[in-house]
Amino acid sequence: MPFADILGQDRAVSHLRQAWVGGRLAQAYCFHGPPGVGKRTTALALAQAVNCLANDTHGIEEATRDACGACIACRKIASGIHPDVIEVRPEGKTVITIDQIRAVATQVALRAYEGKTKVFILDPADLMQEPAANALLKTLEEPSKGTLFILVTASPSALLPTVLSRCQGVRFDHLGEVPLQAILERHG
Repeated sequence: MPFADILGQDRAVSHLRQAWVGGRLAQAYCFHGPPGVGKRTTALALAQAVNCLANDTHGIEEATRDACGACIACRKIASGIHPDVIEVRPEGKTVITIDQIRAVATQVALRAYEGKTKVFILDPADLMQEPAANALLKTLEEPSKGTLFILVTASPSALLPTVLSRCQGVRFDHLGEVPLQAILERHG
């Protein structure tokens, strides 16, 4: 789903689009805001933008540059099968473990396989155990070139302050009635 398809989060999307187009993306972001407002969807849209194969930005207005949503990379990311976009979710629906973060650290050391940028999405990041968060901290302090971390959370205060300090925060707002209605109509 390209940035253009994200409804009700214009401020967050505009900030990310400008950073991407300007070549000023941070190595790590913390997407925070209420549950169910599009944080994970926006993380996937950013992953598409940085890995899109059809991204020809010449002559396109900066405010409308986006992933195509149709190339093989965009389709793989949308389907959850792109080898360079890794989603880290709680094991057994309880916590993100240190073993999962160690596996991420191993993958960070490797170059991107198909895409331009390896993207790691930790969702929900606030379910990381403290040892896992400390292990992630080392990776965030010394990021490999061509990697992007996106921590998704409804509760940023549950993350270690040292982890938060290494991420650029992007706040997501509650959805208004109009965008919410459009999203519901989109999903039938």
